Amino acid sequence: MFRKPAQIFIISIIIIIALIIFHQLGWLKSAEGIALRGLSPIGGFFYNIGKKTQGFFSFLGSIKDLGRQNKELQEKVNQLTVENVKLKEAERENELLREQLDFVKASEYKLLSAFVVAFDPSGLFQFITINRGEKDGVRQGMPVVVSRGILVGKVQETTKTTSKVLLITDSSSSIPGLIQESRATGVIKGEMKLGLMMEMIPQDIEVKNGDRVLTSSLGGEFPESLVIGQVEEVQRREGELFQKARIKPACDFRKLEMVSVVLE
Repeated sequence: MFRKPAQIFIISIIIIIALIIFHQLGWLKSAEGIALRGLSPIGGFFYNIGKKTQGFFSFLGSIKDLGRQNKELQEKVNQLTVENVKLKEAERENELLREQLDFVKASEYKLLSAFVVAFDPSGLFQFITINRGEKDGVRQGMPVVVSRGILVGKVQETTKTTSKVLLITDSSSSIPGLIQESRATGVIKGEMKLGLMMEMIPQDIEVKNGDRVLTSSLGGEFPESLVIGQVEEVQRREGELFQKARIKPACDFRKLEMVSVVLE
């Protein structure tokens, strides 16, 4: 007699062979359809879970790709921003150079162009530093102008490569001046951040708002007819020998970028 496990094995083999034969003959189609319909919900359940899991990981992957793409786009934006700034600065510098070149060509003086590299950080004194010095022929006392012949100040100190320029608005500045319309002369002094004041103007000469103020050749310190500004207020007092006039500078000293040193 066979042992029980051997009997079960033999019976299982016989059943499997019989099922294969019945399947080939088509006798199990009805039973197979019922079985498949019974298992389809379970299969669909696991299929949906698989699709959702796949979709979730695809979503995570897309987030990672978006982050990478956003980083790349930001880097491109930053690069374009820097290039645009450099381009605008180059255009501005070229514009300044053209203005200075035209002024140098038209001027009767020998001029040396220079860039402003520093301002007085304390505000106690009104001066700028330029990138020209002794090796370029710059000496103490030389006038400094901007295009169109507007006086800025004069060289106060020099090194081999740089120079400190005292602005005409500094309180220690004193310039012989001339009012173009009336030909009245006087002394123009700086008032720190307040601007300029022209003093010692004869009382008997009429001075009006809007009159143009130039440098005078008196004293020989500055070339004549450099532009300083315009009269914006006249101060007269009865009984005094002289009158005063507040002058609006023709130059915005806060926006100085390029100047010229009058060498001779």
